[in-house]
Amino acid sequence: LSEAETELTGAEATLAEKEREQQIASDRLTTAQNSLNTVKQESDASKKSASETSDSVAEIVVSTYQGDNSVTSWSYVLASQDVEDLNQRASAVEIGSGVQEAVLSAAEVERAQNANREARQNAATTRVGTLKTEADTAETNAKSARDSAQTKRDEVAKLTAEKQTAATELENRKSDLQTQLDQANADAAA
Repeated sequence: LSEAETELTGAEATLAEKEREQQIASDRLTTAQNSLNTVKQESDASKKSASETSDSVAEIVVSTYQGDNSVTSWSYVLASQDVEDLNQRASAVEIGSGVQEAVLSAAEVERAQNANREARQNAATTRVGTLKTEADTAETNAKSARDSAQTKRDEVAKLTAEKQTAATELENRKSDLQTQLDQANADAAA
């Protein structure tokens, strides 16, 4: 019985450790899944923004390819009638090219951010998979430790019941033996 109780204590300590490991793995998995969800939301928003930027770049490219360069052409500026008209046209060309540069720059920044987000999303997906495996393993270990502890509890309960039964039986036999001893003493005295 004392050996079984010692084994039960060890099994319960192992169970507590495995349950802590399971909780830690579960917490890490939850954190990683939340991170992955955040990255996915950022990615969806980024795709929308990238699509808008891509449409703007496409319009600029199509316009330039089709020869619609009246806004960016210096001939537009040089066709001015007077100095004031020249200043206005030069400002318009400068603003137009600034807008084109800004759109192209924004497209490049957006492309780099999308690549970064995609890498983060892939890393988060891999991490979630790894942590899911660890959480499953921890859960299996905790279940095994729980089963082992329950087996030890059952064994201790069984041995305790056997001990109690044996003690009761010995008490009953002691009473019978005492009666026989008293009878033997009485017979010897007679």
